[in-house]
Amino acid sequence: MPFKRTLIWGICASLVLIVIVTVMPGFVLASDGARSELVAKMEALTGTPVEISGPISFSVLPRTRLVADRISIGSGVDITIDRIVADFDPVDALFGRATIARIVLVRPEHQPEIIVAEGEADEIGTTVLTVASDISASVERDRNAAQMIAGLEDLARRAIDRLDQLQILEIRNGVWRPGLDEAGPTGISNANLTITRSSSQSAFRMTGGFTWNGQPADIDMRVDSTANLRNGGTSNVSLSFSSPPLTLDFEGIMDFGTLPRLVGRFEGRGDSFATTAAWLANSDYRIPQLGPVSLNGDLTLAGRTLEVTNAELRLAQSSGVGALEYDLDADRLDGTLAFETLDLTPVAEAIVPMPAGPFGFARPIEAEFARSAHLALRVSANQARFGSLDFSDVAAVVTVADGDVSLELGDAGLYGGRAFGRIALSDKSSPWISGELSGFGVDLANLSSTFGGARLRLSGSGEFHASLSTPATDWRTITRSAKTSVSLTAGNGTLSGFDPAVFSEPGTSLLYTGLTGGSLPFETLKAELGTYGPELAIESWSMNNANYRLEARGDAALSSGQLALEGISESLSQTASAGQSQEEFIQPKPIPFTVEGTWPDPRVVTGTSERSRSGDNPIEP
Repeated sequence: MPFKRTLIWGICASLVLIVIVTVMPGFVLASDGARSELVAKMEALTGTPVEISGPISFSVLPRTRLVADRISIGSGVDITIDRIVADFDPVDALFGRATIARIVLVRPEHQPEIIVAEGEADEIGTTVLTVASDISASVERDRNAAQMIAGLEDLARRAIDRLDQLQILEIRNGVWRPGLDEAGPTGISNANLTITRSSSQSAFRMTGGFTWNGQPADIDMRVDSTANLRNGGTSNVSLSFSSPPLTLDFEGIMDFGTLPRLVGRFEGRGDSFATTAAWLANSDYRIPQLGPVSLNGDLTLAGRTLEVTNAELRLAQSSGVGALEYDLDADRLDGTLAFETLDLTPVAEAIVPMPAGPFGFARPIEAEFARSAHLALRVSANQARFGSLDFSDVAAVVTVADGDVSLELGDAGLYGGRAFGRIALSDKSSPWISGELSGFGVDLANLSSTFGGARLRLSGSGEFHASLSTPATDWRTITRSAKTSVSLTAGNGTLSGFDPAVFSEPGTSLLYTGLTGGSLPFETLKAELGTYGPELAIESWSMNNANYRLEARGDAALSSGQLALEGISESLSQTASAGQSQEEFIQPKPIPFTVEGTWPDPRVVTGTSERSRSGDNPIEP
């Protein structure tokens, strides 16, 4: 039995040896054909001339393989490849035919310093460095997402046409870098990708990973039927992309019909908006830190428009639903988003960060990102918050364009009334903040609890208008140069926590004695206030009811707490009592007063003010 087994193995080995000896001349002749086939295949893949300048080795066993070193692609040596390993179909090789089944590109590298004809480098990048590197080249070439997305259809068509006849293409340690004198993404490195194609429906799959802008990324993309796409039909497609800054998933349909389009479900998320945006673009601009970001929805790419419907956006601790549309020609994002609750405070603080400690006041406020972004979002919210203000039923528009960031508050509920306004940050020449807010029918009790102190409280209904204008180079500049104005008109209310008798008692007293209780009802209240940096100007303040009038004006230093006010306190005339003649009735006179000192203990001096003694008393009607 052992002898029989040995005999069988010996016969088989002899037959194999005879076959090899018989066809060996064909292999030798086929090596030249294999070289030609490799060059032809690479030129078909890249669409540009290919030259092999290094040694070439050809082996039959254990694999029919050709290994070539030092390959140059492109007339301007646009891409270099350290080594190409090509595996041939062994059956075809036995009969002297060279059919490549698998190609391995070892360290293909884009050469950015070599200048080539326009579009030539694009052609090379799309095929040799695969879909991922072509997208990177598009970003570098055109510097905007519009051109990158617009080129996806052409990229897909060329990739399908050129890779469909190859069963396996592997890239090992691939490198693509932009020019050294160009800003933007640092490119792709350590690209290890495998592209496979099944023979049934020409299913296409690319898997692997690469490093983009210093962060690793993994990709898994599948096209079920490239044959259908090549014939103008449809195919299911899927994409899974993961990296520390960003994760993307897409499943849908690609259609190469009359109107090519891509339709499917899209999900994207990142732990940090600023990190994700900076990683994608490698921008030199400071990008606002808006916290975690995610976007889910039904994506449609058709013609020159990218749409996301049934969109769910989470950004800056708020979640909204709606639709987004990206115009590829205008490089502009438009959309409509509805929020249940919307907190605009984190957005504002991300764009204009609050100072952290005393040295933070000198930190520059950077808004250069607004020069490269173009968006207009119509926003609605049942409840919204901006700083200390609480709004309801909000309708607003957020725009970023040409160096300006603005929020237009078209209509909103505010403490029982309505409000509208605008705030903007402009960076066209130097950072500048401007804004205004107007309210009507506002409940003063809620408004004073938001901005007033614990001792003084207003009630009633009123209207106000506030404006702000300031250079915004840094917070030190803002605190020194901000100019604001506030006007307030109210009626039928009460000032609680204040006793106006402190302005009527003769002599000198502390203002604090008037803040220990009491109240002053009013039929009308009018105030005009303004600030310039840390200086507050009370241009006018008046409160009136049927029996009393109080008016004041002056200045205050917000930094030191110094007050310098003057005014009048007047009990209005009453009709003479029964049995009292008009001659006996004494008309009350206005009592002038001044308030001077440091808050919270300034002095109140009643009597003749300096201005009344000098004959200049504009407060006196």
